[in-house]
Amino acid sequence: MATWPIALPLPTQQGYEITAGDGTIRTDMESGAARVRLRSRAAPLRAHLRCVFKVAEMATFQSFWESDMQEGAAWVFIPILDGTGGSVSRECRALAPYRASLLGSRIWSVDMQVEVRRA
Repeated sequence: MATWPIALPLPTQQGYEITAGDGTIRTDMESGAARVRLRSRAAPLRAHLRCVFKVAEMATFQSFWESDMQEGAAWVFIPILDGTGGSVSRECRALAPYRASLLGSRIWSVDMQVEVRRA
């Protein structure tokens, strides 16, 4: 399985966000409280990653996106801060195409939503 290229900087802390996966199933009742049960303990986390790249790094990222990530369809290892105390390489897959914004004449900001496998 492909891994985040060493030539690329890690995602920044600014704009970093993780959302817990929902492994429950809910049944609304005609009256009273809804029934809720655990369906799975392996619901994937969702993470919003932001990276800042120079021009050459942006070209490396685009190549990684197209070939290794298969434009978001393939699972790859990406270093993720998931609340366990450090950056851990976890299996991730894009939830949508990345968004890139030009910050300066030669600096790109890339935002990406990924799902993170927990099991």
